[in-house]
Amino acid sequence: MSYQKIQAALDTHLQAYSGADLIFPSTLYMPRHGREFVAAEFIPGTVKTVFLGAESEKEHRGLYKLWVRSPSFQSALRLVDQLRAHFLPGQSLIFDGLKVFTETSEVEKGKGSLKFTNFPLVIQWRSYFKEA
Repeated sequence: MSYQKIQAALDTHLQAYSGADLIFPSTLYMPRHGREFVAAEFIPGTVKTVFLGAESEKEHRGLYKLWVRSPSFQSALRLVDQLRAHFLPGQSLIFDGLKVFTETSEVEKGKGSLKFTNFPLVIQWRSYFKEA
């Protein structure tokens, strides 16, 4: 399935980042007190026909949400800046022959408490593939 390849391309690219602990949905993780981490969430989105023909590829778009959790506001912003530089707009990521293009990245309103800061960094992606 191509959504699995898209997620694999994004996850593989994220694994090259070394600024904090990385958490993926299938990973068992117990946060340590005062430790920064980034949790990844893959969200498939819209499908659009952009080429003519029944056998043509369709454009698939979606989000890759990175939850940046840190004990301080300033360190969370530092991690967000580093991750935005890691996922530059227009990057082409390839996994098993499928190309995924990164687009914009935006920081949404933080969700946290007095003990930690939790910023969602939303990276938009697109890819083209035939549906099975």
